[in-house]
Amino acid sequence: MSPSILTSIKELKNSGIPVNQAEAICSVVQSNLQCKDLATKTDLNLSISEVRNEIKELRIASKTDLNLAISEVRHEIKDLRTEMHLLGNRFFLALGAASVGIVSFLQFFKN
Repeated sequence: MSPSILTSIKELKNSGIPVNQAEAICSVVQSNLQCKDLATKTDLNLSISEVRNEIKELRIASKTDLNLAISEVRHEIKDLRTEMHLLGNRFFLALGAASVGIVSFLQFFKN
């Protein structure tokens, strides 16, 4: 056993933990520290950097998609305004023609 493990066992023993339990605790901790699945600070920093880059890319893609959608809506609004203007013109032309017809009809029967 390494000196640090022996020191840890001694500290646990002095705090009232039986020696066999202190040895078992230190053994578990040591084996977990030697585990190759533990992430290092470098691993975590690399992962954080990758996640930040992905978030940045998603923001750019979202802004692009949003700008495209806004542009499409603006074109649709413009087209609707044009259609409404044309329909309004047709309505007033029809109303004018109907008015002329009614006036002519009334003039015809008035005489």
